[in-house]
Amino acid sequence: MQHHTKLLFILGAAFFIALAIASCGKRPALIPLSIQQVPDLTDYGNRVELIHAVNRHLDYLHALPSGQKISIGRCTYPLSWMIESTKLFLQLIEETNSPDELSQKVQARFDLFQASGREGLSGQQMLITGYYEPVLEGSLKHEGPYRWPLYTVPADLVSRVVKNKTEVYRKTGDSTMLPYWSRQEIEEHSYLKGYELVYLKDPFDAFTIHVQGSAKIQLPDGSVRSVHYAGSNGRPYSSIGKLMVDRGIMVREEVTMEKIGKYIHEHPDERKDILYHNKKYIFFQWAADNGAPRGSAGVELTPERSIAIDTKTLPASALGFLITRKPLFAENGDFTGWQDFNRFVLPQDSGAAIKGAGRVDLFLGNSHEAQKAAGLMQEEGKLYFLIKKGYVAGKQ
Repeated sequence: MQHHTKLLFILGAAFFIALAIASCGKRPALIPLSIQQVPDLTDYGNRVELIHAVNRHLDYLHALPSGQKISIGRCTYPLSWMIESTKLFLQLIEETNSPDELSQKVQARFDLFQASGREGLSGQQMLITGYYEPVLEGSLKHEGPYRWPLYTVPADLVSRVVKNKTEVYRKTGDSTMLPYWSRQEIEEHSYLKGYELVYLKDPFDAFTIHVQGSAKIQLPDGSVRSVHYAGSNGRPYSSIGKLMVDRGIMVREEVTMEKIGKYIHEHPDERKDILYHNKKYIFFQWAADNGAPRGSAGVELTPERSIAIDTKTLPASALGFLITRKPLFAENGDFTGWQDFNRFVLPQDSGAAIKGAGRVDLFLGNSHEAQKAAGLMQEEGKLYFLIKKGYVAGKQ
């Protein structure tokens, strides 16, 4: 996917909880909670899918370097403790008969930390959005209506990590390193000729896949193949939704990908100007299988269980619990209202637009309802992270 902090002082008992749990460092983006502050953790979602998502997350943790340290709030844990936390959670799910009972057991066995939230929102509230996996028509050949390519990673793109930050360059014939081509430069010229992966019918379809990070492509012979994120040009992400609000084309509350696409199709002369506003460009690869899309952690995403976070701010190795709401639809597809959405979630993805401790993007699947829900979700919510109680620095 493509897949977005005002911090509060920790007072009283919550502060001492943090000191007792582990060795502490810099001011955190996560706030430790006292027993009295722990929310209701009742989850009425699909239990089988939760178990699958947790098992996938456990596989991800086992694949990480064994000596890795994880910062949670003011505290530092070894990777082994994160694995033990996940195993305990899985055990509690499997031996528990009801959501209420699971909530009680988790509250008793885990410490909770709350993401500090978004600047300008009270009570550690976050902005919760949704994303989905598009299903679109495409062709392996540049023919008929199939004119808009998705590209694989080109040979002249060089990535390197400098001070924990990935930098992307374009290597020229004399080995000079330059900023990689922008979206406009790539689409206006033939710099990437030969790296076409698949062709789509519509330029906004291609842009949508860039935003979502993966898609299923239905080919003319009826077969379906999945494309996944493989890299980017390293340019910063800029929201075209915000652009349209700033220009007075839409108000913030009505901005969805569906409405943006409708506007662009009705105003084709503005298409390039709007889409080129986002200089970030995504490259893709065929998936090894046609199963669920994979997040940036390399884990298959689970609808309504996998979330995208800013992994530089929030812990990708911890279990989470999300409190927000999601849209409801009638059988005919009409929006009918909102319902509470309280779920255990796994941080298995990240995205260029997901920055800081105040943003979460919830993966919703690849159905038409998922697409409509993702377009509507601009909700406030709260995110908590769970760590098994009992860790003492130097002892496990």
